[in-house]
Amino acid sequence: MTQASDLANSLASALLTGTDFTIALPDFSTDDFQIPVVDLNSPIFAPISRLTNADLTEGDNSLTGSGTFDLLMKGFKAHLRKEFDASRITGQEYTKAYIAITESAMTTGAQFLATRDATYWAAVTAQLQAQAAQVGVVTARVELESAKTRLQVLRLEALNQQVSFALNKLRLASENVQFDTATYNLANILPEQKNLMLKQIAGQELQNTNLQKQGVLFDDEHALQPKKALLLQEQVESQRAQTLDNRTDGASIAGQLGKQKDLYTQQITSYQRDAEVKVAKIFSDAWITQKTIDEGLLPPDGFTNASLDEILTSLKTNNNLNG
Repeated sequence: MTQASDLANSLASALLTGTDFTIALPDFSTDDFQIPVVDLNSPIFAPISRLTNADLTEGDNSLTGSGTFDLLMKGFKAHLRKEFDASRITGQEYTKAYIAITESAMTTGAQFLATRDATYWAAVTAQLQAQAAQVGVVTARVELESAKTRLQVLRLEALNQQVSFALNKLRLASENVQFDTATYNLANILPEQKNLMLKQIAGQELQNTNLQKQGVLFDDEHALQPKKALLLQEQVESQRAQTLDNRTDGASIAGQLGKQKDLYTQQITSYQRDAEVKVAKIFSDAWITQKTIDEGLLPPDGFTNASLDEILTSLKTNNNLNG
């Protein structure tokens, strides 16, 4: 793993040092990349007029016309007239010059007519070329920037190929490490895991055996539960008999506890009767003593025959002497 890590770091350092991953995107919002605004008033968009015969001469009105021939003839005639009036040429020379000038003007007019269509289409072509030139400048600039961008992309693709090559090397190194790890696990880890699993299986079997024994003990314990419940009920009844005269089911307490409880009750009753007799004897002895000292002492109000009968009757009843 250490060798693979060192190799990865070395490759990454070699590939990335001095490498700029930034692609310079052209800014097409600048004026250089804007298609010129069409100025319909520009001369290159002005309609091109075809040359007509009237541009050469107005025919019958040529003496006053504005055609090229008409104007040339006017100029020539003016110069000839000036020379004639100044007597620098004669009438015969004037006639010859006029004829020559007319022939020259006609030749020029014929050439004009022969070249007028060519001149028109040359003007149209020049106009279209001027219009296309403006768009061509912008197109050329865009193509230049696109070429720069493509160059950057090609550089990145070349770098990507280098990175892919480095990644392949890293994969080989990683697979080598994985192979070494698998070999080590097969030789060392897996046998230990097998032994541990066998021990776990043996422990599970022992645990299952203990659970089976616990199950048998549980069955025995379950069988004893009714007897334990009966014993616990008897213990509850025994504790109840200490303070109450009947069982929880309403039956009278019998057996040894019942007899013992009856004995306790009889003893309490005997103690009460004995206390009553002793109290009566104390009062009786006290009155006899006083009577011995004083013969004129009258008996207490309670020493009447009716009271004595009532007391004797109560004593006989409490001591079961009525039979």
